[in-house]
Amino acid sequence: MISLASHPETKSSYWPIEWLAIGLIFACYAGHWPPDVNESHYLPKAYHFWDSSVASNDIFLSSEPSHWLFYTATGWLTIWLSLEQFAWIGRIVTWFFLAGAWLRLSRSILPHFSCGMLTATLALLLMDRGHLAGEWMVGGWEAKGIAYGFVLWAWSEWIRGNSKWLPAWFGAAAAWHLLVGGWAFLATIVQRGVRPALWSWPLSVGLLIIGVLPPLNSLLITDPDIAKAAAEFQVRSRLAH
Repeated sequence: MISLASHPETKSSYWPIEWLAIGLIFACYAGHWPPDVNESHYLPKAYHFWDSSVASNDIFLSSEPSHWLFYTATGWLTIWLSLEQFAWIGRIVTWFFLAGAWLRLSRSILPHFSCGMLTATLALLLMDRGHLAGEWMVGGWEAKGIAYGFVLWAWSEWIRGNSKWLPAWFGAAAAWHLLVGGWAFLATIVQRGVRPALWSWPLSVGLLIIGVLPPLNSLLITDPDIAKAAAEFQVRSRLAH
């Protein structure tokens, strides 16, 4: 693994300008008026999580919170803010967190001013038009965007030759969104040159538990027939793209 951390361009004083520019690129791409597709689920769920009297008879809102960390860490803002205000604050935090992580990753490979902006724009174009998975990284206010930020940061550390904390970074991603963090970790850990420090694993396991327990608990308390039907719908219909 070739580390670029010492490259003279990597620590350029222009990074705040590029970070701001990438954040604005993300905002222009995903900055339509809320709610986004998934925000219509995440935002009221966060509101209900902190005030169970809100739509108390709603089946979805009263269900187990699969993204427990998201609701716990951010949902308290709904006590003072409207859901639209909550959405915009969360979006801005997510977009600029992603922008910083993307810039660090981009400069780990192409340590020159403006390369981060170009690669970010190209990534958005390819994710929006150039593939078949239907996945996205930059969008509304939900757990996935934060998780991808931790994944990008982990990859930047790995490319720079520092894999000691990789399990912890991926654990943080999995705590926010189990699938994003879990699959990214599995895809990375099998690569050559990945040698995490032993002391980083306990933290990773603790964070992973935060991501695993809520959906696992939801599965265990659900009627088996209903769980089977939900799994079939998820795989055959919702994820058909």
